[in-house]
Amino acid sequence: MAEFSNSQICTAGIIQYLFLEGGPIKTIYVVLAIFFTFFLISSCSSDRFPPLEVEQAQKGVLNLQNWDFEENGNINLEGEWAFWWKEILEPEKVDSFDRALFVNVPEIWTSYEIDKKNLPSEGYATYSLQLFPPDKSQIYGLFIEGEGSAYALWLNGSLLVQKGRVNKESHSDLKEKVPVTLFFESDGSPLNFVMQISNNQHRKGGFRNSLLLGGAESIHQYQLWNWFLEAFSFGVLMIMAIYHLVTHVFRRKNKASLFFAALCFFAAIRLGVTNQGTLLSLFPMISWTAAIRIEYFVFFLSPIFFVLFINSLYPEDIHNWFLYSVSGVGIIFSIILFFLNTMTLSYTSTFYQFVWNIEILYYFYFLVRITMKRREGSFYFTIAAFLFFMSVITETLILQRIIDPIRLSNLFPIDMISSFGFLSFIFVQALSLASRSLKSFGYIESLSAELKDSNISLEHSEKKYRSIFEESKDLIFLTGLNSIIEEINPACKDILEYSAEELKYKSVQDIMVNPEDISLYQQMVSEQGYVKNLELELMSKNRKIISMLVNVTQRKDENGQFMGFQGIAKDITARKQAEFERLRAQKLERLAVTDPLTNIHNRRFFDETAKTEVGRAKRFGTPVSLIIFDIDHFKRVNDTYGHLIGDQVLQSLAASCQKTMRSIDLFARFGGEEFVVLTPDTDIQLARDIAERLRNIVSDKVMALSDGTEIFVTISLGVAGWDTSESLEIKTLLDQADKALYAAKNTGRNKVVTWEDLIK
Repeated sequence: MAEFSNSQICTAGIIQYLFLEGGPIKTIYVVLAIFFTFFLISSCSSDRFPPLEVEQAQKGVLNLQNWDFEENGNINLEGEWAFWWKEILEPEKVDSFDRALFVNVPEIWTSYEIDKKNLPSEGYATYSLQLFPPDKSQIYGLFIEGEGSAYALWLNGSLLVQKGRVNKESHSDLKEKVPVTLFFESDGSPLNFVMQISNNQHRKGGFRNSLLLGGAESIHQYQLWNWFLEAFSFGVLMIMAIYHLVTHVFRRKNKASLFFAALCFFAAIRLGVTNQGTLLSLFPMISWTAAIRIEYFVFFLSPIFFVLFINSLYPEDIHNWFLYSVSGVGIIFSIILFFLNTMTLSYTSTFYQFVWNIEILYYFYFLVRITMKRREGSFYFTIAAFLFFMSVITETLILQRIIDPIRLSNLFPIDMISSFGFLSFIFVQALSLASRSLKSFGYIESLSAELKDSNISLEHSEKKYRSIFEESKDLIFLTGLNSIIEEINPACKDILEYSAEELKYKSVQDIMVNPEDISLYQQMVSEQGYVKNLELELMSKNRKIISMLVNVTQRKDENGQFMGFQGIAKDITARKQAEFERLRAQKLERLAVTDPLTNIHNRRFFDETAKTEVGRAKRFGTPVSLIIFDIDHFKRVNDTYGHLIGDQVLQSLAASCQKTMRSIDLFARFGGEEFVVLTPDTDIQLARDIAERLRNIVSDKVMALSDGTEIFVTISLGVAGWDTSESLEIKTLLDQADKALYAAKNTGRNKVVTWEDLIK
């Protein structure tokens, strides 16, 4: 009984769309309106939901004399039918119910018990019902959905319809399972229905779908309405499948469209071979055996494309082991069905439904995961998937008789619960994919606009780059992976005297001068991938050496693939020449003021600097002192060890004294073995201490070695200082210090004498 599934599917799709577009408040109002309208139509059309309290057969008799078909609508011929197991009785032999059992219809045989044992799936039986219609002449309609077993229905001894060959043998020869609508006239006399059924092709044998009785027009409308809804749903699903398949053809990277197309196609096929049999009506050559194999084949493959579809939407949230497990189980079952007969095949669905429920447990975990991670569209996907999974679980519980199907059937077509859930899921996902596509198209339009702007900017950038490239005074060049020049700007003519054409297809290394430069350049390019501020010498066309400062970086294509190098080289020849001249001038200047032997300042530098320091002392009234010293008996050193050893003594003495000097002191070689120290901001007493320190350093240090002999020397020092109360001249200080020096020499050497000592 699937008459409501398609309208409910449409309702679910509308609800989902409203959630996406209108928000929850608007959705609540519209949903209430939909349900109100739905039940209003149901109350007006009595052939929709039957009332909860309807007449049912008792002991093989159904009394409908007080039933008003126009007011109360159609009725299912349900309740207790007379039942003869393992008997196929002709209608004329069903004259009493003395030997009959009474069983509930609709129901499958395995639910019946004889001698406290459940009946098997395979077998044959006869059912009978005596119906007392209203006491008036009327044309009735009878809707038979089909039983999935061979059956023959008799009314008052006349055969109404037969599907397959009802017999006691092991082959029932069921050709098809499609609904049948019959019409007959009654004058109000009792109606005796006899149903003969045999089954050996399916585990659900028996009278499992009730007969629907009503007025001829009402039953006709019922049949048309059901066929229309199923045909409409079938067509919509096929269109959706084709649309998304075509979408995938033009957008191969969009795997979701391909898998969704497969889901829609499978849903359409399963819908077409079950219930109203839309597909079977279009292709009557499809037998019942082929139809059930198609139904199971779609049933086994659907979970594979379902998990592939989910994986294409949320690839980071589906584990590979689960993807492979679902696919493997589905493929195995799909292959097995070709080798099983229909009876054995019908039992596989129970196990596969169990597998489905195990998979659903994982899907619940998956739904929680994508919801917590706030994946795109996860909220609405979760709602639709949850309803689908719950419908599968509910149908499984019904099949296992954990939930009472009789009470639930009054509220919902129980044989279509999972189909309703699955179709609802498909419609919701169609809206979701459409929403994603619209977003993608919007994004593409945005990208197109950005691309247009980017192209304009690129054109400006290209013109700007070309202008810089053409007009730059520096060399700009592009090379391939092997450092072969592919393009170079016109500056090469001014700098290297080569034209751009002459340098094309030459290696950068071909115009380098020094092998060391070539080696260093190759090493930096290969190891670092770039060259930064490397100074190289290039050879011009006229054999002129040009100094260049080179910077090189990697060049990549639009896909990020390395394709060569790009570089800029600046002519620094003039700068290098200027640097050389500056260093040369500094060297000459340094030589002019430096003693070449001892590498300390010479007398020229001392004379110039001392005048400046004395002038500063005069201006600020700060003390200043002067120390003159020379080596005692230095001539003896030269005569004994030679002038080379004498030079070593001078060098060692100068170095030792230089280390003790303050930063403000001026130390210079005055001539020969004589040295002078100017000490700014120093009075005579502090200058005397400095002199003593110098004397001790010199006398304690080995100044040279000659054939293993350690050579020691001493020095005599004269110190003079300026009293701020007197006039100051550098010449005066030198004269006073010199006289003090000679006094030191004349009084024993290796001592310090100050000008004050001489005055006293």
